[in-house]
This record gives sequence, C-alpha cells and structure tokens, in this order.
Amino acid sequence: MTVDPRRAVATLPDILAGWRDRALIVAGFAAALRRSGHAGLEITRGDGRAWIEERPDGLAIHLDPQQIGAIGGGR
Repeated sequence: MTVDPRRAVATLPDILAGWRDRALIVAGFAAALRRSGHAGLEITRGDGRAWIEERPDGLAIHLDPQQIGAIGGGR
C-alpha cells in the first residue's frame, strides 16, 4: 500500500487536533519514523535520546543513535 502524505493531511480538520495530526504525519514521513520513534520524540532535549529542535530555518529532528543504527543497517 502506498500512502500519499499530502492526501492524508488534506482530509484533516482545520482545528488544533488537525494541526497536531498534520505535524505528526509530516514529521514521521520526513524522518521515516516508526510508531516507537514518534513515541520517543520530545519537544525539548530531555535525556538526549530523540528530540525536536526549533531553528530559524525550520525544525530539526534529532534521532536516537540506536534508531539510526537500526535504520542504517545496525552495528
């Protein structure tokens, strides 16, 4: 099954919950996150595992090094 994220977010309501869901879908698609990756994200740097950083040019998603190893073939 192929998913088009633009079509998925276009169907969401234009309310706060819809904006939240759009952000989750777009961030998850852009970073190729699994459900556990979504669940592990923090808004600010907490334990240093995975967090979202606001920058002048947009957002940066910092991933857990163990997740990167799993995506990149492991060690």
